[in-house]
Amino acid sequence: MEAEQPLPDEDLAILEELQSGLGSARSVETGLRQLSFLSTADLEILVARVNNPESRQVESERLSEAGKIVWQLLAVEQVERPTIHLLQRISKSSTLRYRWRSRIISKNLVVSGNFSGDPEDEGQIKLAAATVEIARDNLRLLAGDFQFVSGYGLNFWRGSARYKGFGTVNSLPRTGSGVQPYRSFIPDWNLRGVALAMKKGCLGVNLALADQPLSVPDQSRRLPTGLLAAEFCQNSLESGMTAALANMEQSISLYARYVAADIIIFGEAARDPAGSTGWLGGVRSDSGPVRYLICGRRYALDFAGFRANPLAEWDGGANEQGLFQALEAKVGRHRLAVYGDLYQKIKVQEQYGDPLTGFENAWRWRWWKEGAAITVQQKTEERSEQSATGYLGEAVEFTERRQVTKLILTLEQNKLRSGKLEMNHTCSGVGHKAVTGQGIRAQINYQRGNYRGQFELVYTRVADYSARVYFWDINLPGEMRSRMYAQTGWYPGLRVIYRQPDGYLLAGRLRLIMEGDHPWKDSACEAGAFIEVNL
Repeated sequence: MEAEQPLPDEDLAILEELQSGLGSARSVETGLRQLSFLSTADLEILVARVNNPESRQVESERLSEAGKIVWQLLAVEQVERPTIHLLQRISKSSTLRYRWRSRIISKNLVVSGNFSGDPEDEGQIKLAAATVEIARDNLRLLAGDFQFVSGYGLNFWRGSARYKGFGTVNSLPRTGSGVQPYRSFIPDWNLRGVALAMKKGCLGVNLALADQPLSVPDQSRRLPTGLLAAEFCQNSLESGMTAALANMEQSISLYARYVAADIIIFGEAARDPAGSTGWLGGVRSDSGPVRYLICGRRYALDFAGFRANPLAEWDGGANEQGLFQALEAKVGRHRLAVYGDLYQKIKVQEQYGDPLTGFENAWRWRWWKEGAAITVQQKTEERSEQSATGYLGEAVEFTERRQVTKLILTLEQNKLRSGKLEMNHTCSGVGHKAVTGQGIRAQINYQRGNYRGQFELVYTRVADYSARVYFWDINLPGEMRSRMYAQTGWYPGLRVIYRQPDGYLLAGRLRLIMEGDHPWKDSACEAGAFIEVNL
């Protein structure tokens, strides 16, 4: 998980729930299957941990780096009783913002609600999302705000993470997890209505009736939308169909996933209401120490699903074709990961010139032993941009290039003390002109009793916005914010957490921003507070 690619709100909300230790083993398993960055192998190990927490310690070594983070969260004992779970987060940067999350949990019933408020906006408190979920045996009923995660994301929401990265080799071959409650505070990424999920043997059916179709840009035309997803599983084959109907216009997709020994073959083809088509297909092999993925895609002009399409480079993912490859290798204490993506616009929208093209590739080497780790990685992006015409018949193209190199040193003295040193270097330019940006981040973590403290200092020297650098920010529990640094400056930060077992959690963070010619005189402050209560 890279600082340039923060997790979506939905994943963060699930991680909050896992860390709280609330809910039955069934609800925890449901949450795990909704996380977008886990592989199928990660899920098998983590679900086994939930169902049998005393006998799975050895298998944790087989987890990916992301899977190991979730494993640590599952160390909290799950509480199976009627429970009220309340979260409140207050943050201040340029404005002051409130966020509340509440959940009432019983054996077969979960009632959840998200509220947000901005005191500068007349003190209004807005309901971001609310869902009532009833589960019994193989039947689930949802009323309120939800998402329809099915297939590989060409028609409805996708189950894999939005960005291309080192984790794509693990998450991309997963199919969606069906109808799920909406957990984000971001508006217009949800459907509102009722949904029913049924599963019997090898057949699963999800039905929904909603009144907020995201495929209609004009929100004044919010029309009743019917949605259907049917899934069939038999031994190594998983196949399904998804469909949506709004105002007599329909979209449909077909997807399949076949597992044979250590090979997964997967793909999906879809047609949107306007008649545009798109497809995605690939193969992943896993031979123990080496894992390899290759995946092709083609999204016709104006093709659009409910959300951005998998691996899409341009906004909306329309008018694009590409080939993505990724490889992971493990040799002793060494870990090597490589990925590359070649993409191109299918049709030329200008009168003259060739289709825009580009590539993205990255490599990462990591060495670790107990208490220490060294990571070196580099990512390069290059894209042609047609921006001017020299004279009739000749298009002048400029190439944008961006390269980011990172060195990360991690040292853990014991479970109470640890530290990290991270150095970033960015080189960016158009044509033959290049600018650079550098950043260094030093972090110290300390724990004593129920208190945890984190202090860090960031220094950046950036010549231009295009050479900006990214680091993870000081975050409250459940946050995974990254910060973009586009100027030269100093940025000290502090976080303190107090956890009372089986009771409540208090946390606060503070960040000073010192930029410009007079950093101390012109300094600014950002702060945040967090309260979690379990009743």
